[in-house]
Amino acid sequence: MPGSTVQVVLDLPIPKDFTYLVPPEMEASVCEGKRVKVPFGPREKVGLCVGRNLSAGRGFTLKPILEVLDAEPLLPPPLVELARWIGAYYGASLGETVFALLPGRLKKNRRPPKPRLTRKLGEITGPDLEHVLTGEQEAAFAPIAAALEEHRNASFLLYGVTGSGKTEVYFSAIARTLAQGRSALLLVPEISLTPQTYARFAGHFPGVSLWHSKMTQAQREEEWWRIRNQQRPLVIGPRSALFAPVPRLGLIILDEEHDGSFKQSNSPRYQTRVAARKRAELEGAVLVLGSATPSQESYEAAGRGELQLLQLTE
Repeated sequence: MPGSTVQVVLDLPIPKDFTYLVPPEMEASVCEGKRVKVPFGPREKVGLCVGRNLSAGRGFTLKPILEVLDAEPLLPPPLVELARWIGAYYGASLGETVFALLPGRLKKNRRPPKPRLTRKLGEITGPDLEHVLTGEQEAAFAPIAAALEEHRNASFLLYGVTGSGKTEVYFSAIARTLAQGRSALLLVPEISLTPQTYARFAGHFPGVSLWHSKMTQAQREEEWWRIRNQQRPLVIGPRSALFAPVPRLGLIILDEEHDGSFKQSNSPRYQTRVAARKRAELEGAVLVLGSATPSQESYEAAGRGELQLLQLTE
C-alpha cells in the first residue's frame, strides 16, 4: 500500500512545490517546517516541508525523500503561512520566500550545534518595568494594553510629534507583553539605529536580541537558535527582524513606520509594514506603527478604521 506524501519547496525561483514519497521509517519524523534532503534531477538538494498528504497520488511514480534533517520544525506554522502569503501577494516563489527566513548555513545540509540553554521564555523575569506615563501617553497606551490583556489581534497607528513620548509607550507595551510570557519585536528603519536602540532597551529588559544583516553567519545562526529556543523574548532590528522565529509572539512595533527602508527591494520583495500586519493577524498579536510623520497609506488606513489612531501632541 502506498505511503503518505509530503510537499517540499526548494530555494529556487520556481512557483511550485514538489511531491515526494515518505518512506515508512520516516513517517513519524516528517512534518511541516522541517528540512529534508531530496533527489532533484541528478543532484540532491535541501528542501523544506510545507504540507503532508496521508496517501500517495495514484498514477504517479514518486521519488522518496532521502533524509529528515531536523528533530523539530525550524519554522513554526505561522511563519510558514506568512512566507506563503508574501510569495502569493508579492509574486515570489514559496521556496525563495521560506528560505529567506533561515540563516545562511541552515539553508544547506547542515546540523549546527545549538547554543547552551539558559533561561527560557516564561522563566525570564524582572521587576515591573512599565514607565510612568503622562496623561496623554497613558490614554494612548490604554487601548494597546487592553488588546494585549485580551490576547487580541489589533493594529494601531501611534501618531506622535517628536519628543512626545512614543518610546515611553513602546516601553510600557513591551513590558506588559513580556510580563505575560510572550515575545515582542521592535523594528527600526536603519541598521545604524539598531545598536543605540538595543543599548537603550537592553538596559531595561532581560533577554534582548540584536538582529541585523551585518552580523556574521555564525553570529546570526547562534542568535537565531537562541530566539528559536525561547531565550530572547525581545528582538530588535531592521526589517529582517520581522521574521525572527520568536515563540508566542504578542507584540510588533515599527518605529518610524513611514521610512522607505522598510521596503525590501530584492526578491522576495515585501513592504515590512504590510507584512507585519499579516504576521500580527496570523499570530493574534498587537501591531503598533509609530511615527511623527505617518505614511499616507497608514494614515488613510486609520481613516478607514483598519488601524486605531492614537495621538500624542505634547
